[in-house]
Amino acid sequence: MVDSSFLTVAVSYVSLQHRSVFAVASLLVLLLAWRLWRFTIAPLLWPDEPKTLPYYFPIIGHTWSFMSNAEATLDTGSKRFPRGEPYLLSLGGVRTLIVRDIDMVDRVWKDSTALTFDPFIVTTMKVFGISSFCREQMFRRDPATLLSDAAKATSLLSTANPARRCYSDCMREWLKAQLLPGERLEGLREVYEGFIADSLRPGNLASDFILSSSGGEQTISLRSFTRTILTNGALRAFFGPELFEVAPGFAPGYKGYEDESWKIFFQYPEFMSRKLHRSKNRALDGFVKYFALPREQTPGMAWVFHTMNVELANLGVEIRDRAGFMFLITWAVNNNAHHMGFWLFSHILCEPDLYQAVRTEVGKACRPDRSLDMKILTTECPTLDSCWYEVLRIYNAASTAREAMEETTIGGKLVHKGDRILTPFRQFQMDPTLFGADARSFNPDRFLKNEKLHKGKGYHPFGGGTTYCPGRFFAQQETYMLVALVFDGFDMSVVGPRVVPKLDVNTPVPAAMRTMSDMRIKLVPRKHN
Repeated sequence: MVDSSFLTVAVSYVSLQHRSVFAVASLLVLLLAWRLWRFTIAPLLWPDEPKTLPYYFPIIGHTWSFMSNAEATLDTGSKRFPRGEPYLLSLGGVRTLIVRDIDMVDRVWKDSTALTFDPFIVTTMKVFGISSFCREQMFRRDPATLLSDAAKATSLLSTANPARRCYSDCMREWLKAQLLPGERLEGLREVYEGFIADSLRPGNLASDFILSSSGGEQTISLRSFTRTILTNGALRAFFGPELFEVAPGFAPGYKGYEDESWKIFFQYPEFMSRKLHRSKNRALDGFVKYFALPREQTPGMAWVFHTMNVELANLGVEIRDRAGFMFLITWAVNNNAHHMGFWLFSHILCEPDLYQAVRTEVGKACRPDRSLDMKILTTECPTLDSCWYEVLRIYNAASTAREAMEETTIGGKLVHKGDRILTPFRQFQMDPTLFGADARSFNPDRFLKNEKLHKGKGYHPFGGGTTYCPGRFFAQQETYMLVALVFDGFDMSVVGPRVVPKLDVNTPVPAAMRTMSDMRIKLVPRKHN
């Protein structure tokens, strides 16, 4: 005789199994119905709306795939939709329009009323821990009304702001005044050149990048070499030696932050980004000490950082918020050059003919006292120029990002308030119709054969519009100076196979892309007559 309790359990178990199967089947049916509606029926009913690249799960959308490999996600969209048609991604639950037509890019740049970059600045500041008071002060129109009577007499926000623009808009002009060609940029360049020349003197090479030494020869890590020299050189140019004296932990903290900084864009919670926040706080503590010093104790501080700091203080912003914002600007200015320097050196050193050609060119700019003729270096080195343009074309993943402040249209498709717009320039720069059948290969000759190619449509490694990078001249000059001085001072050769490392396409980046691995380089001091 069968135990009745066993039958009860068995029936309950079968019933539970049936309910589970029914629940799963119902979810699948709902999911399929949702996909049919979202990606097939809705586009037919509302043809003015941009189509969405299909995804499997609501809310999550394309967020995970974009974080894991943005390049692959964008390539999938390019293959699915007709050439040039804008389409939507769902990133973090936000509609994000991907602009793929070159002519539409101009529309995005020019419509600064409907489309703005400011919300991205605010979000980054918020994630960075900068107070709401600071954020509000920076974006408040007619900031002169916020100043004390004493500050109004000297503040640029009142004496040089007839249009009554907010601090953020004025700041963009100050950055241009510092970084576009002129006396202030020349001052930065002179400091930077002196630092590089001193860093490359025999006996002065930093232990950060030396892997081994033997008989005056050094084997170095190329990745650490470009990072140490270019990052420390830029920090010295913008902040003088005082930063390193007052805050010796700033540079290591900054580098640790930079390694994890991509998490800022995806608003990682602190418990998932502890290294990021530890490094940030270490560096930020140093910046607080530095920016709290009187001006006479920081003679090496560049004009633009002094101006930004003073004007934020005039608006009543406290020191840690001011230091935090200076940190963000430092990151924006400093984040890309060392990656580009790595790729430039790696390609030149892996091709002996290219190495000799560049070395001959830059040698003409090197004077006997090891100073540089910048006119020759920046206007009479076509092979170096072509390599620089090609490295920027391949390894810069910069995009123009905007948020819609009102309803508008782009490419005949509706854009709603709150939508985000992204123009991934690398998609243009890898386009065979613009850069040839070998667009995905390193071939600097394309820029030698067509001297106007780097000024043509589709080539925008430094962005454009109101966010056109003002640091593009300094980035070129600092990298060229390093190439010239190191080629003049050393014979360089690759240790092991001459193979350029693979590109890291899995780590999200705002601009310069990272390498998957390092290169070992032998440095042998040259003997000059």
